[in-house]
Amino acid sequence: MFRSLHHRRSNPPILLSSNCYSTPCPAENPYGFPQAVAAIAAQYGFGIGQESLQDSSIAAFAAGQPCIVNWCRFFAQYPNVLRELQFAEPTCADNTCAVGSPTALLPLASARAARIVEMMTTDLAIAYGKTTGPYTPAYQKALTAFSGATTPRPPAATALAATPK
Repeated sequence: MFRSLHHRRSNPPILLSSNCYSTPCPAENPYGFPQAVAAIAAQYGFGIGQESLQDSSIAAFAAGQPCIVNWCRFFAQYPNVLRELQFAEPTCADNTCAVGSPTALLPLASARAARIVEMMTTDLAIAYGKTTGPYTPAYQKALTAFSGATTPRPPAATALAATPK
């Protein structure tokens, strides 16, 4: 089901981001380019993703509005491809930044069937760093819940951990 580049020892999936890259999506058709990317990716069995998961997606989805670049719709429209999200910037544990907290973002990603979430090192450090703080248990719980919700993993996703020898 998932296509990948031929590689000697692994089959890493190809994921295409639906962002408009370096420029905002055109106001007259903000979802045209992302829709085209998602359609082409799905046609060839590539994964689709979005590189700025943030708190505004939670509010937009709850209000029946499109998430950024309409990724919520694309994920539902193409259920047979690998779906990936990436935090826009480091998150904030107290949910006071524009990106938000993984304790809220990861449940949205899971509910919309994301299979992979790329996060910043600072987010992982809050959850599993050497020093613990008041948000450590909440981050660990959110990460564990997301990880548990995305299993069993599709066979191609196991290739992400494979390294060529």
